[in-house]
Amino acid sequence: MVKRGPYINIWGEPQIAENVRVGAYTEIGDDVKIAEDVIIGAMCFIPPKVRIGRGAWIGPRVTFTNDKHPPGEMIETWVEPDVKIGAGSVILPGITLGRGCMVGAGSVVTKSVSAGVIVVGNPARPLVIKDTVKGKLDELMCHCKDTENRFLDKWSNEGGR
Repeated sequence: MVKRGPYINIWGEPQIAENVRVGAYTEIGDDVKIAEDVIIGAMCFIPPKVRIGRGAWIGPRVTFTNDKHPPGEMIETWVEPDVKIGAGSVILPGITLGRGCMVGAGSVVTKSVSAGVIVVGNPARPLVIKDTVKGKLDELMCHCKDTENRFLDKWSNEGGR
């Protein structure tokens, strides 16, 4: 079952699988394929030739394009499973968003993104965590894990109450 908000414009014959949620004022074109368990926010534009994989999350106001030089040949764009696209992002035609990648809000994606990579900005580029920040995060996570272990030890010694 497709859950639809008000004023959805679905034209042509897109293929929309089960358990897909589509937000209000979204437009979905002909020859679009959307797999199951996808969430599409309000006010999105999904033109023909866009392919969206299972479990993808598309934030509000995301715009896909399908033609580099209109009017011309429409080009396929692929969103692989478990991709997350932040609000207001623009996805240019002919690219692939790899499995599990994330696109930061407001990004303009001009090139394909590898699986698991986080991209941000205009044009969208991979987010790099500097070694000093990564080291601090690792240190913090170790401290949290140590605190959690001490709490659990104390909790179990007191009978779990």
